[in-house]
Amino acid sequence: MSEYQLIQATEADATSVHRLLALAGAGLAESGFHNWNPPFSLDQVLAEIQSRTVFLLLSEGEPVATYSLALAAVRPYPQGFWPGDEKAALYMNRLAVDPAQQGRGIGAWCLSAIRHYAEAQGAAAVRCDVLAINAGLRRFYERHGYALCGQRSHSGWDFACYQLTC
Repeated sequence: MSEYQLIQATEADATSVHRLLALAGAGLAESGFHNWNPPFSLDQVLAEIQSRTVFLLLSEGEPVATYSLALAAVRPYPQGFWPGDEKAALYMNRLAVDPAQQGRGIGAWCLSAIRHYAEAQGAAAVRCDVLAINAGLRRFYERHGYALCGQRSHSGWDFACYQLTC
């Protein structure tokens, strides 16, 4: 496996993050999951880099994955939705691996890095939601210790909500 370099994305990295999200969205659409279609715009990526902590994973200098973390969810959850809701948590969004690089453990590497980052920040949990009908992605999170905590709907889609306790 290649050696990875994880960096915090800056505005200068927005094009690379945008490209990864577009590739991942196209890959999801090919599998029948259209929730990232149309793709996130470059303006949305720039706004996310300014408002959240966006990471970019490089392999041999080339971007292969991205994700964002923040203390608040992009779309707020109802009070009391999460177990341990009163404790600090990080909310993960847009974990995307270049489809040409999938199946090589990059997603698992990212989840491990996210857990270590959350623990270093003193977070009690990492939370995310996943398109409910994407059974393969749901199994991926469950294999890595994420527990299903409920479901919610927004933007015309149903999402399964997961939490990893740190």
